Amino acid sequence: MFALCMAIMWADGKIDLRVYFTDMKALITKAAVCGNVIDAYTEVLLTKQMAIAANQETPETSYFFSSISLGMFGNNNESSYTWKHYNPLRPCNGIEDAHFKKAQFVKNCVLAAVRQRINAHGSDDVTLTEDFEQQLEESLDCPRQKAGSLDCAVIVCAIMRQYVHHVEVRRSLQEENCIVLRATMVKDFVNDLVRGLLDDV
Repeated sequence: MFALCMAIMWADGKIDLRVYFTDMKALITKAAVCGNVIDAYTEVLLTKQMAIAANQETPETSYFFSSISLGMFGNNNESSYTWKHYNPLRPCNGIEDAHFKKAQFVKNCVLAAVRQRINAHGSDDVTLTEDFEQQLEESLDCPRQKAGSLDCAVIVCAIMRQYVHHVEVRRSLQEENCIVLRATMVKDFVNDLVRGLLDDV
């Protein structure tokens, strides 16, 4: 019997999420990136967002549809939510984007969960659901993935990173930018003082 052991480079035991050496290798070698890396990077960005918000009187908060989005259900803010859909593989004009339909489905699922939670507490869901029911906007200024590249997940993480740092989402990303973004992701994972390699030093 053989046991397969993979080196863990980043881990969050609370949500049972890990980034392995093979994931880091994929980032460095410009290979395709798995979903666990996107989920893990949202957690890294959430930590950064909390640090940024600590220095602001009225911090802006972004939510992403992975484990990070669970915090949205407990948010009692009365401000309206904006729903935006970014697709680095968005088809050309005139062709329907199947991923946009999936994003609309996710939004409807979130609305249903919010209503259920509010009603379970005996509260009126009219005001909150009006905030959540803003129309889903399809972003046409989304950075586009080059044909044949494997940068889709990296671009998704880049968009999230720009939201967390409150900078305008760039319309295009050159290959050099994606190389830098991959390096930044590796650095952010390794240098995470709680969940990264430095935690063991």
